[in-house]
Amino acid sequence: MVGIAGTLLRTVFKGTVNRMINGYLLRDVINKINGIHFNSTEEIHTLGRLYESMLKEMRDAAGDSGEFYTPRAVVRLMVEVTNPRLGEVILDPACGTGGFLTESYAHLEKQCKTVQDRETLQKKSIIGVRPSHFPICWPR
Repeated sequence: MVGIAGTLLRTVFKGTVNRMINGYLLRDVINKINGIHFNSTEEIHTLGRLYESMLKEMRDAAGDSGEFYTPRAVVRLMVEVTNPRLGEVILDPACGTGGFLTESYAHLEKQCKTVQDRETLQKKSIIGVRPSHFPICWPR
């Protein structure tokens, strides 16, 4: 008997192509990720550019059925033009990977002068929602 969890997983991943053909490939991916120095600004930016290019390729491959991706340069321009101020609330109701919120956070962070400013930034300034067609499962 599969049970509700197995049925849910089967439904969610129906039609998905698993590119991880074997455990050795997964091990290679894990080794590559372990080699990234996450405290290195240059490596993080390189990783971000790689991720964005992968998103663009997936969007192009998905055609009209895919999610939308806004290039980082456009997001940065939108944040600069709207010029959010610390104390205002920024909402992205379809935040996807959070690019707009990340740029907004960086913009607001430059305005922080005190501990209270930083607390406002971290707890009251950024709201993101990622709509999903997946069912919500609550643990028992």
